Amino acid sequence: MSVATSQLNYALREPMVAAANKARVPIVYPFVECVYAGGLLAYAGDLRFAMVRVMSIAAQALGGANPAGLAFEQSTRISLFVNMKTAQALQMPIPESVLLRADEVIR
Repeated sequence: MSVATSQLNYALREPMVAAANKARVPIVYPFVECVYAGGLLAYAGDLRFAMVRVMSIAAQALGGANPAGLAFEQSTRISLFVNMKTAQALQMPIPESVLLRADEVIR
């Protein structure tokens, strides 16, 4: 199962993760912070990097650049995070190949 990217899901990430873990539902989250809150997996863009890019584009627009001429950018940094504590609690084996590809593994 996966969770949609939304401001509400981000704001309610801790109770959402707690409810999913209580129900023993493995979920792939769109936010790294969900894994830090105890979620199983996150496959997500780098929000810090994205915010830096947004601020750069906003600065260009506020500096007088034509907004129509500014490039639309899609996230190019996608990261995989795995929480092994949650995987063990859910009795969910994570293949070694996934762990080797993960950007961060929480043990």
